Amino acid sequence: MAVELEGYPDNLQPWSISVVVAVTVLALLSVGLRLLARWEKRQELWWDDYLIVWSMVWNIIVVGFIGGMIQYGMGIHVEQVPLEDVVMEAKFLLVAEILYVFNLVWTKLAILLMFYRIFRFSYFKKAAIIIGTFIIAWVICITFLFIFICVPVQKVWDTALPGKCINQVGTWIANAASTILSDLAILILPLPRIWQLQLRKADKIALSFAFGLGFL
Repeated sequence: MAVELEGYPDNLQPWSISVVVAVTVLALLSVGLRLLARWEKRQELWWDDYLIVWSMVWNIIVVGFIGGMIQYGMGIHVEQVPLEDVVMEAKFLLVAEILYVFNLVWTKLAILLMFYRIFRFSYFKKAAIIIGTFIIAWVICITFLFIFICVPVQKVWDTALPGKCINQVGTWIANAASTILSDLAILILPLPRIWQLQLRKADKIALSFAFGLGFL
């Protein structure tokens, strides 16, 4: 018997689809404008450009898995979704989580490579390498956590199976916290150099804001 959950919408799928489509279109436009700017200035593409394109391709793959999850009931109260669809949604979610963290890594590394290309200071390059190394180590750890969040993995969608699961909520919180930490490190990295430039204060603020868009 379905449980009535007062105050909660019965179907968030239209909202989910709208958000996913909107942010994906914005990402495509951003990458396209970046490549257009490089082409108009007759600048050769570098590793940061290739990596952001690769990240965009990876993002579209993640969106495909989100579409699969929506097809199998994501956004609808679980009591209203057939059990076999709940199982399929859990399978899609497990793969999507792993793909998503790699998508984050490609984007973060692309930003660090852009900083590496723009700021030609040895200490700055070393800082970018240290942050990049942390991000790579992080994705390796979080990937193993997601893959082995339950042993056997089938226990993720069939809790009746014998085996063990680690704290899933704790894993997600740790993932979010480390993601925000690396984002903040990337955001802060160029700010000291920007504020040392011989520019008006308004220009420094605008430039800081432009670099800060990567944090969003």
